[in-house]
Parts: sequence; C-alpha cells; structure tokens
Amino acid sequence: RLDANRLTARTVELLQYHEPADSLGWHIDPQSAVTMLLMLSADGAYAGAALEHESDGVVHRARPTQHEALFYRSDQEHRVTPLESGTRVALALEWWHEQGVDLKHTFRH
Repeated sequence: RLDANRLTARTVELLQYHEPADSLGWHIDPQSAVTMLLMLSADGAYAGAALEHESDGVVHRARPTQHEALFYRSDQEHRVTPLESGTRVALALEWWHEQGVDLKHTFRH
C-alpha cells in the first residue's frame, strides 16, 4: 500500500541509451514504491525506446516529450523497448517506504 507521508527518496539515475537495440527488459523494482521518469531528450532526438507498463494484463506504452514527467508504481512490470536510432536520456527518481533493503532489481526472463 502506498503511503505518501512515509515516502523517502531512494535513488536517482541518469538513464542513457546510445546504441541501437539498447533497452531495459521487463522488470519490477520491488524495493521502490513510486518511480518518476523525466525525459531530457529533445523531441525527435531518438526513435524506439518507449516506456511500457503492464497492468491487469494490458500493456500501456508512453513516449514522453522533453521535460515531461511520468509517474508509475514501481512494483508494476515495466520496460524500455529497444532503441532504434538517436540518443535517449531520461532521469529516473524512485521513492520507497523502507531503508536498508537489498537494492537488486528483479528481472523477468
């Protein structure tokens, strides 16, 4: 259950995709409660590399524009599809309720 009064910053990551086929497979971030993705790349600077979430068996796809922020539950399966061309740069911020847990991500194979 998400409790906004107990959320604290967990991590900040600069995510850069440069090479064709760079991607991040389906996974969850079980230690985090909420993730915010802020797109830093200019519109049209890359192709592919869409953010996808799975919820109730439905895959939702998002391609945020520059400076647009997306928020999503970190425990929902999500991925970045393969980069087709250009460079995709985004800032990811994660919040969590706990401290001192294992920081490994859980990936679906």
